Amino acid sequence: MANLNLIRSEAVLCAGWPVAAGASSLKVATSSGVPTLVLQGAYDASTPVVMGRRAARELTNCRLVIVPQQGHEVWTKADNCAGRLAIEFLSTPAQWPDETCLERRRPRWALPSL
Repeated sequence: MANLNLIRSEAVLCAGWPVAAGASSLKVATSSGVPTLVLQGAYDASTPVVMGRRAARELTNCRLVIVPQQGHEVWTKADNCAGRLAIEFLSTPAQWPDETCLERRRPRWALPSL
């Protein structure tokens, strides 16, 4: 959820910068065919999943990986699932990484016995 008071206070700080507004062409989404991996935490409040989905739509050779039960800092260690996915992708960007390690992170829901 956006903190409008924080956004307004930051906008006031930026108003005094001696920089001209960017061209409207800078606001156009980037499109590319370069192999791209977007790692997104399912519970990311800083960069919501909708933004990762939007990026993946604009990039024609993109793989969006949503990491279950994860917040904003998805890739913090090389030896965790997301780290292994990222390293595998960076090593061979033409081949999508094996995402089976994510299965252990998916929540298992069970209804109580009646």
